[in-house]
Amino acid sequence: MTEISVTLPDGSSRQVPAGSTPADVAAGISPRLAKAAIAAVVDGRPVDLTFPLTRDARVEILTDRGADALHVYRHSTAHLLAAAVTQLYPGTQCGVGPAIDEGFYYDFVVAKPFVPEDLEAIEKKMKDLVSQDLVYEHQMWPRQEAIDFFAKRGEPLKVQLIQEKTAGQADVSVYTIKDRETFVDFCLGPHVPSTGRLKGFKLLTTSNAYWKGDAKNQPMQRVYGTAFFSDKELQAHLQRIEEAKKRDHRKVGKETGLFTFHQWAPGAAFWLGKGTTLYNTLANYMRDVLFPAGYAEVKTPLLYNKALWETSGHWQHYRENMFIVESRDGEPMAMKAMNCPGHMLVFGSEGRSYRDLPLRFHEQTPLHRNEASGVLAGLTRVRQFSQDDAHCFVTQDQIGEEVERLIRLVQRVYADFGLPFVAKLSTRPDEFMGEVATWDHAEAQHGRSGAPVAVRDDPVGLSDPAAVRSEVHRRRQRRTPPDRHPSGDFRQLRTVHRDPDRALCRGVPLVAGAGAGDPAAHRGPPCRVRGDGPGPPGGGRPPRRAGCPAGEDSI
Repeated sequence: MTEISVTLPDGSSRQVPAGSTPADVAAGISPRLAKAAIAAVVDGRPVDLTFPLTRDARVEILTDRGADALHVYRHSTAHLLAAAVTQLYPGTQCGVGPAIDEGFYYDFVVAKPFVPEDLEAIEKKMKDLVSQDLVYEHQMWPRQEAIDFFAKRGEPLKVQLIQEKTAGQADVSVYTIKDRETFVDFCLGPHVPSTGRLKGFKLLTTSNAYWKGDAKNQPMQRVYGTAFFSDKELQAHLQRIEEAKKRDHRKVGKETGLFTFHQWAPGAAFWLGKGTTLYNTLANYMRDVLFPAGYAEVKTPLLYNKALWETSGHWQHYRENMFIVESRDGEPMAMKAMNCPGHMLVFGSEGRSYRDLPLRFHEQTPLHRNEASGVLAGLTRVRQFSQDDAHCFVTQDQIGEEVERLIRLVQRVYADFGLPFVAKLSTRPDEFMGEVATWDHAEAQHGRSGAPVAVRDDPVGLSDPAAVRSEVHRRRQRRTPPDRHPSGDFRQLRTVHRDPDRALCRGVPLVAGAGAGDPAAHRGPPCRVRGDGPGPPGGGRPPRRAGCPAGEDSI
């Protein structure tokens, strides 16, 4: 029989017959590992323990000691939830059920919304399925067979997923629990070996949802739950949830007279006397930080003509998230959802010279975003908010120095509130706008001092990597096509955009619920992201003229 070589995480290797599974590998190492195994990773790909090994490979056995195994565990618990729901409520349509940071959820189309008593019954059924120790089995079905099967079962959402995600494939991946009559789902996996492995789980709450998150699509009921490898870990997590509820900023805000909400203004806070004082204190604090740093405060309109949003690209790509209104003259207008276009107009309102740069605009006026009602949550997900926002207009050679200044500024603000953070700089993504040379030039400045610069889609922390709380990142460059501003284009101008934690109002729950803490205890090491000194690119002097920037680098 042909043998293959399996390399383990410690670098050791062993020979096994071709066709062996990760379960076989685990059993060959020790009975204890075989019993603890949840799933495996083969050449970087998460797989079931029954995955056939047909060639030389690197194999890692996942047990309850790793985060990757917990993700698999929670995904399998989501399937267990769906199996219980479909058995208790025949005719239920299943949507999607992923693992998430705090647990899992599954979306369903049901005849009536779930109530707390339903969750109790569902959880009881889940425990019954666990007691039966039913096998999770991975199967490959002919694509058309899978489409016909789910169509016959009355699950058009699954049919849609298969059609969208498996175009051109001959077969599709499905998982059953026991058999297709008990439960079957279109899924890539991997999953635990059997339901008996799922011990510590709890259904938490339900909410309204929409298919694919679009309010125009099918309304659904989302059931949230959490799962851990042991009941002890589960109970500790549930205790943390209860403690967090006591400090919920919505509860604290009402009890202390800071703010309130009303159903006639969803997603917009009513700031009461004390809350307004606290809000203004935060706003003035930012002014005290920014003015000495060279920022000029501006105030731009709340409402703009459609033409501006078409020019900026927001009308084509962000319109569904904006509030659209019409003037008495029939002109389509939109409330501003961000300050970027307005700041570009301020910059272009007069003649500028490279000697004026860097030019830093700061603004705190309200913004409006048309969030779905189902996702609104206190001050953390709103439709109206004010943002500590800024745009810094610089030459290409000033990008590195400006980014360093910006990170130091953010570092100071977070330290003053006792909040640790990690700054991450991302390099050019696979999908980008603008010229490669421009990206390369900017990235070279960030790396010139020897500071770590992120590889694509794999950001590297510039501060304490163990203290990830908030990320300051350079978002995708949005290069303005040259034909949009043909008469006034600073070809070598770039914009550094700062909105580290966006809404000022988000600072209120932090202050109200937690306090500031000791700033000195949280100051991280200095960030070293340095570029060349200021000056016109190539040493020349651009003409003094007005214009909108050719691109924007955001952080």
